[in-house]
Amino acid sequence: MKILSAHQIQFIPWLGFFSKIKSCDHFVFLDDLKYSKLSFQSRNKVISNSIEKSLWLSIPVDKSTTKNLFSNVLIDKRQKNWKSKHLKTIYFSYLKSNYFDEIYTDIENLYKNDEDNLSKFIYKFIQYGLEIFQINTKIFFQSELIKHGLTQDKKKSELLLEITKFLNCECFLFGSNAKKYFFEEHKKIFIDQKINFLYQNFIHPIYPQYNSNKFLPNLSFLDLLFNCGKNESLKYLQISKAT
Repeated sequence: MKILSAHQIQFIPWLGFFSKIKSCDHFVFLDDLKYSKLSFQSRNKVISNSIEKSLWLSIPVDKSTTKNLFSNVLIDKRQKNWKSKHLKTIYFSYLKSNYFDEIYTDIENLYKNDEDNLSKFIYKFIQYGLEIFQINTKIFFQSELIKHGLTQDKKKSELLLEITKFLNCECFLFGSNAKKYFFEEHKKIFIDQKINFLYQNFIHPIYPQYNSNKFLPNLSFLDLLFNCGKNESLKYLQISKAT
C-alpha cells in the first residue's frame, strides 16, 4: 500500500515533522495555501541557555506579501540583522553542547542563503534535516502539482484526498491533530473513493539535553543534532506508529 502524507513547510521543524515524512512513500509540501502568521511557517523554538526554557526564532516577513499564497511570501529585507540575531541565539544556546562544532558551521552556511522567497529559504533547512536523517521519501510541492493538473479549489480534507488520488497512492497519513477537521463526512468521502487513512502517532524521543534537568520536547530538530550529533541522531528518529 503506497502511503502519502502532506504538510505545510515549516522553519527548522520538530522531530515529528521529519518522522511523518519518513513514514510514507510520497510527501507533498502544501506551499499553495495561505500564509499563517501564528503558525510554524516562519518560526520555531530552540532551547535557551537558561535551564528549562525555550526561545523563538522568527523570520521577518514582508507584510505586503502575507495575503498571498505561502509560496509567494517574501522575507522582509529591510530588517538587516535578523540572521545574525538567530545565529547569536543558537550560538549561546548550544555553545556547550557535545556536538556544537559539528553542527554550528552547517547552520551558519544555511543562513548565508540570500533567497528572498520565504518557503525556498526555509526548505534549505528542511533539506538539511532530510539528508541527516537519511529520508528518501519522494518529495512533491503542491504548487508544482497544480501546474500539472491538480485541482486546488477544495476544502482541506477534500484537497488531501485529491492529492492522494493524483499521485496514485492508496492511503493518506494524517497528523495527530487531524481530528479537528477530519470529520465523519470526510471519512465517508475517503471510504467511497477507496482511499485508506491513518493517523500519525508520534512518540517524542527523550535524549540527553546538556543544559536541562527536565527534558523539553517539541523543539526544533536542531536541538537533537547539537546534543547527539549527526550519526547518533539517526537512532532517535523512528518511523511514526500509525493508527
